[in-house]
Amino acid sequence: MPSIETTNDRRRRHRKKWYKFEPTEISAWIRVPFFIVCLLTWLVGCISLGVGIWAEVQSARLRPTTAAGKANSQIANWTSGPAIILIVMGLMGFIMGFLGCVGALRENLCMLYTFLVSAAIILILQIAAPILAYVLSQEATKLANSAMRSSITDYRSNADLEQLINFIQTNLKCCGGADYNDWQYNVYFNCSSPGPESCGVPYSCCINYTISGSINTHCGYGARRLTPIQARLRIFTNGCTNSIKAFIRNNLYWFVGIGFGLCLLQLAVLILCGKLIQEIKAVKADYEQYYIDTGGWPAENTGA
Repeated sequence: MPSIETTNDRRRRHRKKWYKFEPTEISAWIRVPFFIVCLLTWLVGCISLGVGIWAEVQSARLRPTTAAGKANSQIANWTSGPAIILIVMGLMGFIMGFLGCVGALRENLCMLYTFLVSAAIILILQIAAPILAYVLSQEATKLANSAMRSSITDYRSNADLEQLINFIQTNLKCCGGADYNDWQYNVYFNCSSPGPESCGVPYSCCINYTISGSINTHCGYGARRLTPIQARLRIFTNGCTNSIKAFIRNNLYWFVGIGFGLCLLQLAVLILCGKLIQEIKAVKADYEQYYIDTGGWPAENTGA
C-alpha cells in the first residue's frame, strides 16, 4: 500500500534545493473556448448597442406630437420599444463579454463569479420569457392593437410613420391592428370624412396595389363600404396583430429550435465558466499551500 505523504513530509520536500514547484495548470481547452465565446459576445453587444442608439435617434422622427407639442406617448413607446431592447441587450452583451474576457485572461475570480451568476439569471429569464408570453398573450395582443390604432390615428401626421405602416401592411399582408376596420380611427379614412378616402384604407392594404408597375393609391377607396365578402376580394381584411401571431405559429418549430440551441450554448458557457473557476481556485490553492509549507513563494522555473 503506497505511503500517504504527511504535512511535515511535504514541507521537507518543498524545502529541498532540487525541488521544482509544479502547480496545477489551467487547461487551454477550457480557457480558450470560453474566451472566444466571451469575445464574440462583447463584439455582438457593441454592434447591438450601436444599432440600438442609432434606432432610438431615428425613432424620434416617427413620434408625432400633439397640439400641445408633446410626443404621442403610445407612438413613442411603440417606436422606442425595439430600440430600447437593442440598447439593453447591447449593454448586457458588452458587460458580460468584458467580464468573461478579462476574468479569463487575468484569472479574476470576482469577475468570473459575476459573469457566472449573471449568465445563470439570463438563462432562467430566457426560459421564463416564452412561458410568460404565452400566459399573457391576451394582454400583449390588446397592447399591440392599441399601439397600432394610435399609429393609424397619426398615419398622415408623419411621412416616416406612414412609410413604416405601409411597409408592415404590405409585407405581412394585413390591414389595421385587430382588422381593417381600425382605419375608422383615422380622420382621412373615417366614414364621416368628406374626402375621397372616406370609408377606405391605404393602398398597402390592397391585394393588388400596382398598375403597370406604378402604385395605385386609389385601390383602397371605399373598401369599408363593401360587405366583408366583397372586401376580401380587394383588400387584406385580417389585422396585423393576428398576422404576427400566425407567423409565429407557422414558424414555431424554428423559434423553439433556435431558442433551445441558444439555451444549450449558454449552458455550455456556464459549464466552461464553472470549470475555469474550479481550476483557477486549484492553482491558487497550490501556491497558498506552498507558501504555508515553505514561508515563501516559488521562484520562476527554479527550485524553492
